[in-house]
Amino acid sequence: RRVLARSPLPVMEPSEPYELNGLYPKCIFPCANVVVDDEIFIYYGAVDMYCCLATLKLKDALEFIMKHRI
Repeated sequence: RRVLARSPLPVMEPSEPYELNGLYPKCIFPCANVVVDDEIFIYYGAVDMYCCLATLKLKDALEFIMKHRI
């Protein structure tokens, strides 16, 4: 396999109070990614206490990452 593009920024980073304070402060970790139609669902844990969900449009993610081809 070959890396085609790489973001110069983190895909996700903690910013909400429930992501910043807890057992492991400022710690989030993705657990699963699911694509449904044109939407990406990113299930992730926050501070080892919460299960969370972030969403974004697949089109937006692809447009962003293609600006950073290797």
